[in-house]
Amino acid sequence: LIINSDKYIKNDEVQGLVGKGNHEYQAKDISQELQAKINECKKDKIPSKSTYIRDLKEVGIPKTHDFRYTYVKENLGDMTKEELSKELNHNREEMTDRYIARL
Repeated sequence: LIINSDKYIKNDEVQGLVGKGNHEYQAKDISQELQAKINECKKDKIPSKSTYIRDLKEVGIPKTHDFRYTYVKENLGDMTKEELSKELNHNREEMTDRYIARL
């Protein structure tokens, strides 16, 4: 997204992102503030995946999916499981159940 933001950010939405299994993610609103931060990141060298993972571990985040778990934890009271599943771009609610089971 950062490298190709011009391709994916249009009219204050992120659209057209494709993930594993050619799954196209639902378009999502993106704030002007976040767009500005993405543009700032473009000026710097983007770290490699191994550097990113190492940096996360150094600040106490052992796995990148912990971000997703935190999202579920913070939003479960305000959203249904179906809504959370959609937000996480899960094709099967059983995947969302794994996050809920950790609560």
